[in-house]
Amino acid sequence: MPGTRSRALPETDVGPGRWPGRRPPAVPFSVVADSTTSTVRLIGELDSHTACLLRRALQAQVDQQDVDLCIDAGDLTFIDAAGFDVLREARQCLHERGGRLAVVRYDPLFAQVARICDLHDILAGS
Repeated sequence: MPGTRSRALPETDVGPGRWPGRRPPAVPFSVVADSTTSTVRLIGELDSHTACLLRRALQAQVDQQDVDLCIDAGDLTFIDAAGFDVLREARQCLHERGGRLAVVRYDPLFAQVARICDLHDILAGS
């Protein structure tokens, strides 16, 4: 939107030395986008080692256009505080642009932790 200040998600260092002697972990998500909504399907574990990769992918989606983001957590096997921080940051950035973040296909434990983290508003259908 013209005249709208955008806020970038915080950068996280993923440079050399982060994973000495080995490759960074595989990207734990896939992205499907249309003109108004991007769906990010989380796969496997979202932790402090992979959260930076998701942060960058979500920022790219937010920067491309003003979109709503849908996070599909159906194949997510683990999420730690770093993963929830990325979701919180994405929610804030989208809110500032008039967009919305929604999580679908989450399990009851995910929902419980999201509520504890004051992220209940991102849970679709709750």
